[in-house]
Formats: sequence, structure tokens, C-alpha cells
Amino acid sequence: MQPTDISNPNYFHKVVDCQWACPAHTPVPEYIRLISAGRYADAYMVNWESNVFPGILGRTCDRPCEPACRRGRVEENNGEKPEPVAICRLKRVAADNKGDVKARMPKRATSKNGKRIACIGAGPASLTVARDLAPLGYEITVFEADQKGGGFMRTQVPRFRLPESVIDEEVGYILDLGVELRGGQRIDSMRSMLEKNYDAVFVGSGAPRGRALELPGSDEAAAHIHIGIDWLSSVYFGHVKEIGKRVIVLGGGNTAMDCCRSARRLGGDDVKVIVRSGFEEMKASPWEKEDAAHEGIPILNYLVPKSFVHDNGKLTGMTFEKVRAEKDERGRRKLVPTGEPDQHFDCDEVLVAVGQENAFPWIERDIGIEFNEWGMPVVDEATHQSTLPHVLFGGDAAFGPKNIIWAVAHGHEAAVSIDRLLSGQSTAERPPPNVKVLSQKMGIHEWSYDNDISNDDRFKVPHVPFTEAIKSMSTEVELGFDAATAWKEAQRCLNCDVQTVFTDAACIECDACVDICPMDCITFTGNAAEPELRQKLTAPALNLTQALYVSGPLKTQPRHGQGRRRLPPLRPLRRTLPHRRLGHAKDPHPDDPRRHAHMPKQSQEEGGRVMSMQSTHAPWERLQPRCPSSLKRESIVTEVTPTDAPQKRSSWERLQPRCPSSLKRKSNVTEVTPTGVRHNRHVLAKASGLKASPTKRRGNDSARIWKRATNTRTPVGSGFSRDAFRHVLAKASGLKASPTKRRGNDSARIWKRATNTRTPVGSGFSRDAFGTS
Repeated sequence: MQPTDISNPNYFHKVVDCQWACPAHTPVPEYIRLISAGRYADAYMVNWESNVFPGILGRTCDRPCEPACRRGRVEENNGEKPEPVAICRLKRVAADNKGDVKARMPKRATSKNGKRIACIGAGPASLTVARDLAPLGYEITVFEADQKGGGFMRTQVPRFRLPESVIDEEVGYILDLGVELRGGQRIDSMRSMLEKNYDAVFVGSGAPRGRALELPGSDEAAAHIHIGIDWLSSVYFGHVKEIGKRVIVLGGGNTAMDCCRSARRLGGDDVKVIVRSGFEEMKASPWEKEDAAHEGIPILNYLVPKSFVHDNGKLTGMTFEKVRAEKDERGRRKLVPTGEPDQHFDCDEVLVAVGQENAFPWIERDIGIEFNEWGMPVVDEATHQSTLPHVLFGGDAAFGPKNIIWAVAHGHEAAVSIDRLLSGQSTAERPPPNVKVLSQKMGIHEWSYDNDISNDDRFKVPHVPFTEAIKSMSTEVELGFDAATAWKEAQRCLNCDVQTVFTDAACIECDACVDICPMDCITFTGNAAEPELRQKLTAPALNLTQALYVSGPLKTQPRHGQGRRRLPPLRPLRRTLPHRRLGHAKDPHPDDPRRHAHMPKQSQEEGGRVMSMQSTHAPWERLQPRCPSSLKRESIVTEVTPTDAPQKRSSWERLQPRCPSSLKRKSNVTEVTPTGVRHNRHVLAKASGLKASPTKRRGNDSARIWKRATNTRTPVGSGFSRDAFRHVLAKASGLKASPTKRRGNDSARIWKRATNTRTPVGSGFSRDAFGTS
């Protein structure tokens, strides 16, 4: 394989599965970390930059990010139904707790650039275009048939799911940028719009027409049969305030779920949803179906409507044909009758929510905008331009009905096209995605965020009690997470956006990265074709959709056909990494020119050795980060002291440099010396003949002790290095310690000379060694 081009930001974007799955590419792990830190306003602004409507989407988003969440894959063996992080509901937490963020919003452009943009429809796509272009100096005018902005977010999403105050707030942030909203102005002619000499026109009018069912009896009972989206609008504007006791909702999408739940609140005692497909094949989101079931609304499937039954124009019921799903000889799914008798259901009213259609009767067909055989405009999927370049489409008006987040994504892309078009640039050349490269590692033992991953199951969002919820159309059902639960849910995030960068030119194949990595995702092996290389990895990368990270050829080569050369790490790594895979005692020092003398010259052929790394697909148990809390919990070890008394010390504590400053700082250790309870510096002070005052600063005492013991200045600013202890103990025991020899051998000799016993550790001194000396 060729080395991976990590200069392409899409490589790292694809690894962050939730962000890649989001149409607006919202940086999910970034704002979840901010939420866990209690920085709700910062988390809200991170969302606002990408998805524009955090409060609205935190309640209504279709959540394409959650099925992609890696947490759902690594928990496959931990339960019957793996649960991703509650990404959407955490977004709402940021919106509900952000406080006043008006001062953090972009300011109005101080000067205009002379370009005028018209947006038809005030839905999420048009508002996103306006939000992106207004700060750049464009004069934006939004035309809306209703008096307020928001489009279908306002008129067709019920208030028990989305309070109107949230819509007013987030639409207001956009209008405050200087965007002009002309409410109550329906556009009836595209030709007339073009004659107003706008530099560009964006059409975000949605899919405003619901599909009707032409069945026997539909004309006679038309007064009791309603189109779902029109009925929801009538409920919002107050034209409909009640409904019959027995209601049938036809359709399996989210609109059908809104219809049945609204009917339940307007007086429907017997409300049922009937669909022609199977329950699992319904287009409605799983949580929408769960909410409907929680409110006592049954969903009946595999029933195809045949006729409306009426009595002199009064609807009395419907008949349905029972079907089953089968596959034909080509593998295509089809519904075939079961042969069972037709089923009849009594009803007073029917709500039809079987789909939506675009309607463009107001766009003349002779102005240069072409339409396809389905009556949809011909639109470029990347630039969103129509066959009339300065007329663009987005949202449901471009590619049919989808969720709000898709309309936002379309608005971003259309805004880029408009800006490039009016700047004289090619709209086909798209700017790269915004990438923020930040270092998350601050020190050897310190991270810029809490990386102790929680093993908890997904937390449930609290709801208003059912008896209270169905009493009002305006009572919001979901209450959202409180701060404590939001923090717990945020701890389930795996921080997939923290990426590794490998510098092949500096690699000596010391295995330090393999040792410290908590997963089996790093492999040093011979290069090969991708199918073969995927099988050769320590954890075979069988998910072909996940890209590999392959380095260029490495400098080191196998030793005389005996497999990979095992080299000792550099000394700084030696102090912080586990001991199990460090180099052999007879290996030359890393700086010794003899180190590579016996090795063949490096081959730069494509078949040379490379580092290959895959993203996390290992079992959940191996995803624990190397942090104090997790290691103390998961990997307690036992050491044997000179007195054979077992002491439990965590692996994390074993990774600390062997010096009193770190031990006192990290674990506040007190040691027992022959003269009583003292800290390490007292032991050295006594060995060097200097009385150390415990009231003075450690740095000054250490310098004085070192100078008295060795007639030289201390090599460290505060505390002793491990070499400092070694020299002082050597002097106290009458043995000269050579700094050129390996610490393990010197330590053993010093210890044996000082105590007449063997050192209890293989390299360096244990804390008890200092006390005994």
C-alpha cells in the first residue's frame, strides 16, 4: 500500500464516525467534551457554527450521527442492543443551559458589498444561507408566506416536541445579523423574481404538498379525510381544536407519528396507526415510534388500504387487505396478499400521512430552469445550482423530503456556491472542510479533558407523566437531561476525534507506541497489498469502510532473518512506559553508533517495513485509557518488598519517575527510615552528613544536599533525578557508580553493597530501598 495521505482532512473526518455521518459535519466529540466540563455556552457555539439550530435539532433531529457512533459497535458483546451516546439530547443540554450568548454571535456587516440575494421560503435551508452570507456583507431578503420565519419547523412540528420559544430565539439570532424577513409574501412567479435583478436566488420552499389517497369513498367522505401536513398546520394556527373519538392515521413516517400524537391530545380516545410495510421498515425514527407506543397508540402493519366506508357522506370506517413481504426472482421486495379476509376498522376521521411532494407551479418552464420527469428541478448535488446558474435549490425543494439537518447542510453548500459565483470563482472548486488541529495531550500524566471512559449504559431522557402530557398540545413531553445526568452521558463518549500522527522518519521501532497504546491497533509489519495487509494486523481490520493509516518505509530492518529487531527505547520513554517490552540489557545505548552497525542497509522499496494502524474496532475491554482512575480500578499489581510484605500499587504509580518530588506530588508517600518517619530527602541528608530542615523548600534543600554529597551542583532545578539518588547512595555505601553503565546493574550493585541483600526490583530503586539505606 502507498503511505496514507493525512494532509487530506477527510481521512481524519471519516475516522470520527459521528461527525462524518452528520450532514453538517458537526464536531460531536468536541462539544460533548465541553458539556462534560460544564462549558455549555462554548458547546452551543460549536454547534451553532455548523448546524445553526442547536436547540431545535436537539429536540427534532433525525440523528444520523447516532447509528454511526462507535460506542454502539464496541458494546456489541455487552448486551442485546448496543446503545450509542445520546448525541442529540446532549446537544439540547448545551442549548438549555447556555445562558445569554447574544454577545458571542457575529456582528452585522459594517458595510455592504453591493450584492443582493433573495431566499424564497424561511425554512432551515434559506435561513442557513442567510446566516452564512449576511456577515460577509451580502444584502439578504427572505420571502415567507407565513408571518414568522421557521418554515415547517414552526408549522408542522407540534409544540409538545418543539416549543415555539426555541424557534423564535434561534430564528432571531439570524435575523439580528441584518437579514430582512418579508413575512406574509407568497411568491407566485419566478419570472417576476428574476426581473427584480437579484444577483442570486435561493429556493428553499420545502415540499409543501401532501399526497392524497384516491380510493373508493374518498370523494364522498372528503370532509372527514385530512392530509397530514395540512392538518398539522391547521392545528398550529388554531383552525383545528378537536377531532373525533376514533382516528386512523395512514403512514409510517415522522409526520404520521406527529399526527397520531396530536390527535391523542385533541380528544382522540381510539387512535391507531396503520401502515402497509413492516414495523421495522417504517420510515419513522425508532424513538418516535417508542413515544407513540408510550402514549398508548398501537401501530398495525402489513395492511393495505382498500376503501373508505361511509354512510351518506359520514365516514364510518376503512377496509384493509392483509399482505406479507416477499422477494421476487431478482431479490426485490414486494407485498403480496395473504388471502385472508379483508379487515375493517371503525373510525370517525382519517389523517393521511403517506408522503410529501414538491409543487412548483409558480416556476415558469420557459425561463431556463429544467425539470425532470418527476417534476423536480435538475440540481447539481455538489453546488446546488440549477440549469440557470444563479438560481439555486436546497432542502426539500432540491431533492425531496428529508430532515432539518439535511436542509442545513444544503444551505451551507449553497452559500459557498453563491459566494464563489458572485466573486468570479468556479463553484466546482469547493473549499476544504474546516479542521481544527489541537493538541489534547498536555503532559505525561495530564490531559486537557477527562478521558476516563464510562462503562455505563445509555441514560434515559426523563418525560412528563403520560396523564399530564396528553392534556395539552403545548406541554413539552421530553424534559431533557439535568446537568448531572448529562455529565454521566458525556463520559460515555470515546473521544474518537483524538488522532495519532506517526513520523516514520523518526521511528526506531522501539515498540513504545505499541506498549502504551491501550488497544491492539498498531502493527509493525512488512508492506503488502491492502487485502493482505488487513489480515496481517495484530487486530485484523475486517471493516473495509474504515481506512488504514499506513506509514512510509521505515529505517530499521529484520536482523539476519530472525524477525523484527527489538530495540530499547530512548531514556525519556523508559521512565514512563510499562516494563514488559523494553530492550535487552546487552543492546547498545540508543546514541551508540554500534547500534545499527550489524544491520543491513535500509531498503526503500515499496515492500519494506511500515507501521500500519487501524481505528478502534477492538473489544470494549481494551478501550480503557491509560489514566490513574482506570488503571487503579482495572490493573492493581502486587510488589514484594525486602520484608516480603505485599503492598498493592497501581500500574500507574509504577510509571512515575523514581524521585521524591514525583512521589510526594502524585501519591503523597511517607517512608519509614531508621530514625523514624521521614521523607526521602531526610534520608539523603543523613547519608550526606547535612541536616535538612523540613520547613525549607524542597528545591533549596535538594541543591544543598547534592552539593555537599558530590561537590557539584544538582542537575535538576527541584528535587533529585534518579541519577542523583544513585550517586548519593553509592557514596553512602562506599561504591563508585559509573554513569555510563546501565542503571539496572548499578542499582543492583549499590543495593547489594549497602544492604547485603539483592535489590527487589530489576531496574532502579523501589521506594523502600531508600528507606532501608
